[in-house]
Amino acid sequence: MRMNTGIEKSLKNIIKNVDGTRPILECAHFENGNIIATDSHQLIRWRDAAPKNLKMNLNLTNFSFEAEHVYPDISRLIPEKFGMQFGIPVRELLELIPLLKSVKNSEGSPTKMEVSNNVATFTSRLSTISDIEQKFSIKVENFEGEQIDINFNNQYLLNALLSIKDIKRFGNVQFKIVAPLIPFLIVYENMDYLITPVRVF
Repeated sequence: MRMNTGIEKSLKNIIKNVDGTRPILECAHFENGNIIATDSHQLIRWRDAAPKNLKMNLNLTNFSFEAEHVYPDISRLIPEKFGMQFGIPVRELLELIPLLKSVKNSEGSPTKMEVSNNVATFTSRLSTISDIEQKFSIKVENFEGEQIDINFNNQYLLNALLSIKDIKRFGNVQFKIVAPLIPFLIVYENMDYLITPVRVF
């Protein structure tokens, strides 16, 4: 089976760290025209990217069909009501990629996103043993709701932005946040990307 190269790459980025104990999470799930992949910490959904009548699980490590296990029900995972929403022009947001690549990936050193005065600031420490921080600020558009600060694994946002980079055109990337510890949504064209935040003590 052949898929769009950018979509295939984005799905594989999600499942690359899945261990062999949950083979169903090594799969892309096709249903109702959507293609979904998750490792239980991040999730990507491509809407209207496959035939509507196609329902299957395709293992992305060996491209075999997985019929033995049932794919997790993600219908309740993607939120529909939000406490904060805003947009960022796609070309400006993709400038964040070098910062995220330079930061050591660690749950103990998450990236923080905060919005104030219509400016989103992304702050990352270079590592858990370093006090050196890198900051990247971008003006946001169409801000709605209350200010909510959120912390997350920088690799998850990097994966989302790399997926967007493969399809980038024009317009805004939408950030939709419910609360500091509830998974937040990044939406661009027909891509939904869900990221689980990190609790910071």
